[in-house]
Amino acid sequence: MKAIFIDGASLRHMFRLMGMQRFSYKKLCRVLTEEVGVKPVLGKPFYTVPPAHCMMALDLEEAGFEAVMIQSMGEEDDKLIKKKIMALAAGAISELVLVSADGGFAECVLEKAGKGVEVYIVATRLLDPKDHKSMLSYRLLNEQFHFVELARFKDSLGFDPLS
Repeated sequence: MKAIFIDGASLRHMFRLMGMQRFSYKKLCRVLTEEVGVKPVLGKPFYTVPPAHCMMALDLEEAGFEAVMIQSMGEEDDKLIKKKIMALAAGAISELVLVSADGGFAECVLEKAGKGVEVYIVATRLLDPKDHKSMLSYRLLNEQFHFVELARFKDSLGFDPLS
């Protein structure tokens, strides 16, 4: 089985770097469940929703995500995702997909990798045009993780009002 965790705030920033203001949640869910890793998904992909985007929670639920509202920006969403990752019972999953560029997740996913779980980091190496730096933490570019470039899915995630 595979567990999927999406850091909603980080994903929003990555989509901005990719020049995407709108995208299809259904298509994102399909890509994460069908094109990243090979195992079936355990439950719904877990997606943290920043306070400024609370109106999108229903859309996320309809698209197949477990949308979880956070009360404030900062560490709250990261702590919640880390807690969920660490609470996964030994042997419950063989794959873990993390959508985030935040290096604060490195320790908990490294721990899972050390227990034989295949870890997929979905993020982008694209540079911010303002400061020419990548938002992707070097801590997530560990040889024990499979890096999946989010930008490679850009064309398949585009917004379509009918999808």
